[in-house]
Amino acid sequence: MREIADEIGCSIATVSRALNGGARVDDSTSNAIKAVAKRLGYQSKRAIHKPEGHGVTRTIGLLIPTLEKFNYTLSMSLMQKVLAQADYRLLLSCHGEDPEAEKILLRSLINHPVDAIVHVPSGPDGAATLLGQELRIPIVEFYRKSQDPNVEAVVADDELGSYELVRHLVEYGHQRIALVADDKSHSSSISRAEGFTRAILESQLSASECPMLFRPELEFTRARDWGQRALEQIHGMDADIRPTAVLCTSTHVALGVVEGCRHLGIDIPVEMSIVAFSSAEWLDICDPPLTRYQNPLKEMGLMAAQLLLNRLELPPATDLAPSSVRFAGKLMVRNSVAEPKGAPVRSLR
Repeated sequence: MREIADEIGCSIATVSRALNGGARVDDSTSNAIKAVAKRLGYQSKRAIHKPEGHGVTRTIGLLIPTLEKFNYTLSMSLMQKVLAQADYRLLLSCHGEDPEAEKILLRSLINHPVDAIVHVPSGPDGAATLLGQELRIPIVEFYRKSQDPNVEAVVADDELGSYELVRHLVEYGHQRIALVADDKSHSSSISRAEGFTRAILESQLSASECPMLFRPELEFTRARDWGQRALEQIHGMDADIRPTAVLCTSTHVALGVVEGCRHLGIDIPVEMSIVAFSSAEWLDICDPPLTRYQNPLKEMGLMAAQLLLNRLELPPATDLAPSSVRFAGKLMVRNSVAEPKGAPVRSLR
């Protein structure tokens, strides 16, 4: 399709619309595209891609946990724009972190049918494992990675992000740091815990004084509620072992921790320093603005869309090893970290 676009001097999206019966393309351009396609022996997706006996639907299934989290909504809106340019539309479903609902929705999308699926898994199982069958359409996992090695994946380097956040706290002199994390079944939470542990060990801090608190399953439906409860647990520790800083693994966990500090009258950052994983820019106008690790959600969404389009360009029988793309983020230093009282500043550089 790119070869046709280059010869005609138009976009790949225009070629796709002309050959696959999408939005209107002017007659002269359409005729020129079809003539070049015929000469090159090109067959449209409608002719060559017929999963399970169905024709091409020009529909991409999108299965995510929720619409409430910024990291999904931003990425998906960009993904939709890219796919729309290639004349695809999105069919959205939310599984609510429920594996049974996830299984039902996956089967519904496949039976709809859709041409491909973008999937944010709720746990370690990928779509094929959940359904107990080999899938014949492209799957791209996004933001989280299952244990299925046979699917494309676009994820953030969560281990590195957690490591850099701890390093930042240690440089300010913190030696007792707590991790407050979401459900440990998520690959992102696991990777962030691994980065936390690596930084604690390399900084020669005491693991017993740097607790990791994971949201208990079925006990808290909202990450924000869990963040507040975790902060209360930390505040209840003896003063000589109580953490002086908290690393939150998500925006909503961070909001709960901040809310807990305000409820207990804890001054941020004088009495408690807080850092978080978050790409929500509105945290910059909090009081105080939160230091955070920002993942490149726009680039990740664009990459996921491109991986899908690349797969859909291939004949179904093409044997191409799946690729996994990992994006590093950026530390956004704000005003939520200060030196703990009486602690010397340490340099890791």
